[in-house]
Amino acid sequence: MYQGYNGTFSHQNENSLDFTMPEGTEIVAAREGLVIDVVQSNNKSCPTRSCASFGNYVSILHSDGTIAQYFHLQQNGAKVNIGDTVTKSQLIALSGNTGWSKGPHLHFVTYLPSATGDKNRITVKTLFRTGDGKKVEFLEEKKLYLKGY
Repeated sequence: MYQGYNGTFSHQNENSLDFTMPEGTEIVAAREGLVIDVVQSNNKSCPTRSCASFGNYVSILHSDGTIAQYFHLQQNGAKVNIGDTVTKSQLIALSGNTGWSKGPHLHFVTYLPSATGDKNRITVKTLFRTGDGKKVEFLEEKKLYLKGY
């Protein structure tokens, strides 16, 4: 876990997580839902906000109204399309290094859209199963987590 909730680089006042991983790592859906947005045409990155618009991503709407976004995917790395229904653990994309990025990683955020339809949103912390799958916890910055199930 490179950067955690309210991180110092780019997650100020945001409950987002950055997982370091090599480009081309398979990304799976954290939960079931409906794919509502896919961007995968970009191939540019840089370590400043000026490259934020070049990030590739997949957005999935969950039944509770939250939306999960998976960012910095490789160019043409999406394995799903808008309108697809996905299941938990289904392959949805390949990781990359696009957009506002210092290096290959997955930026994961879950949020509730603004009730007024503007760009404001409420990001929420996400529980993850770790180890053998029996422990459920909020992930922390600079810690190593392995999935053994």
